Amino acid sequence: MMRIIRNLILIIFLLAVGYFLFKYKQSRDEANPLTDLTKDSVYIFPGVKGPMNASIVQPMHRTSWKKYATGEDYGIAVLLLDSSQNSNWMGLVHAFKSFGIPFKFYTNVDEALKNDVVYVYPGVDASTNPVILAKLTNFPQRGGTLIGQCVDGGLDQVFGFNTSNGTNQNYRIRISNFNSPILKEFTDPKEKEISLANPQLFKESEGTFNYSGLMGSPLMVYPNGMAFLTERDYAGGGKAYCFGMDLGYWELTATDDRALEAHRTYVNSYEPSMDLVFRIVRNIYTSSSKTAVTLGTVQDNKKLTLCITHDIDYTLSVFNAVVFAKMEFARKIKTTYFYQTKYILDWNDKAFFDDSVVKPLLALDSMKMEIASHSVAHSKVYMDFPLGTGKEMYPTYHPVVKSATFTSGGSVLGELRVSKFLLDHFVKDQQVISFRPGNLALPYSLPQSLIATGYKYSSDVTANDVLTHLPYQLNYDRAYDEEVPAFEFPLTIEDEALPQMDKRLDSALAVAHEISKYGGLMCVLIHPNVVSYKYKFEVGLLDSIQNTAHISTIRDFGDWWAARNNVRFFVLKNATGYQLHIISPAPMDNLTFFVPSTWTCATPAPTAKQTGNSVLVSNVTNGMIINFTAK
Repeated sequence: MMRIIRNLILIIFLLAVGYFLFKYKQSRDEANPLTDLTKDSVYIFPGVKGPMNASIVQPMHRTSWKKYATGEDYGIAVLLLDSSQNSNWMGLVHAFKSFGIPFKFYTNVDEALKNDVVYVYPGVDASTNPVILAKLTNFPQRGGTLIGQCVDGGLDQVFGFNTSNGTNQNYRIRISNFNSPILKEFTDPKEKEISLANPQLFKESEGTFNYSGLMGSPLMVYPNGMAFLTERDYAGGGKAYCFGMDLGYWELTATDDRALEAHRTYVNSYEPSMDLVFRIVRNIYTSSSKTAVTLGTVQDNKKLTLCITHDIDYTLSVFNAVVFAKMEFARKIKTTYFYQTKYILDWNDKAFFDDSVVKPLLALDSMKMEIASHSVAHSKVYMDFPLGTGKEMYPTYHPVVKSATFTSGGSVLGELRVSKFLLDHFVKDQQVISFRPGNLALPYSLPQSLIATGYKYSSDVTANDVLTHLPYQLNYDRAYDEEVPAFEFPLTIEDEALPQMDKRLDSALAVAHEISKYGGLMCVLIHPNVVSYKYKFEVGLLDSIQNTAHISTIRDFGDWWAARNNVRFFVLKNATGYQLHIISPAPMDNLTFFVPSTWTCATPAPTAKQTGNSVLVSNVTNGMIINFTAK
């Protein structure tokens, strides 16, 4: 026994000494960040210096709900019972826009109830104004559709239950009624049960409500059998649906990468947890309004958007990239190449961004591939970098990766502005506007830093991690108060997992099939450090879906998506049918609208082309009107 105790003491002593030496070395490196950086460690292009202008990060300014309270009374009327910043309505905005659901915000209950579908946000309880409660009670009785969430008194029986209670112990939700028209499309196992949080990592999940004492069958339930989603039918055709959580808050936590590790797998698989609930909201809307039109998510009326991206962060990748680009160019497609501008020798690799990189870089540009930034240092701890001064310049900006856990001299702004400057310097006919950090390391200050340094788009999280297979708008500080004019394009498939990539082609195609059911984005990452099996995978992927998917760069799809984000539309009835009015501040092309199955497009091709219930509109201009007849 004494020998065991002595051995334990010795082990503890050695661990303590090791930890002390590690911390000593780290503190020494922090105090002397350039101790091992010599003039031969930095590659300097003669006469190249910049950028000269400073990058200024603007202070946060809260986005007002009034921004979304204008325009025609059409779509889902979101009745804001709490319009303060304590309410997470911005999550609804971004989800509704991504899914193409028209909406308008109201604070006046009478104005809201002029619409077919009303979403009461953020919740209702016994303290809610009794006049408002009475008017909402009558709405489904008059044939309207009422959507609620987090209801705890006041309207319980309107939504079809007798009791509700809040809890933070619900980690899963499953569909319990597949006969419901709004749920029958969900057939994948990962749709039948979705995830709210990881119980192995968190003792509490997102706050939810359990509904019991139901007047009918629940649509979705928790593992304990209590209802998450209720439905009540009314004699006059009205309906009332109630969700057991704040969908706006969930959207914000998920897309800001704060979703309690709810993903069941990190990447290379289908994870529809958040997408599913907003697809349900869309189904409620389209089944409840005779004039319900929604906006498609893919160009050219295709089912899927495919963005193939390549990360060049290794010496050989610079030259191998040209091999991939030639194949893509021969197929008449464009992809995105995220370039690391590594001009410093450090723990990661040698300084490969030197004179030898210019020729292959220009070769990619000549084939019309997008050139994007993959940072300077490619540090695993980029998320912990200080913001920086906004005056970082080449060649005096010196981020040195010392180990997997420590990088000296780096800043969030420095990685953005210096890498962009170098790429823009050599590639004259396109400006770098897309960014992917090394190792998908994500600083909280990245959204506003992208804007400050001239970027518009990022691809720095996995779709599974943020629980959505659609692009979305970013928020200041990855928080809840201000949206910024930048967009995220999450990553779906990557090349580092086992088995090697060509052996995973079938599983990647299965993911593409599920995503295509609702017009999702499949963003693929291929490092060109190896050609062989990665090249084989890309060829196989393109052979399988090139004719059915819209293939785009992050830049081109981003420009289209950003313009789509500002599109508004509404429907008016006339003597012969209906008119779809489109408001688009920027001219754009290839917008798809989904219309009621009884509508027939009367506007001739090529302006509008109908296939089933989808209508592809070309050359969209502000104030455009598309005419329909209806049975």
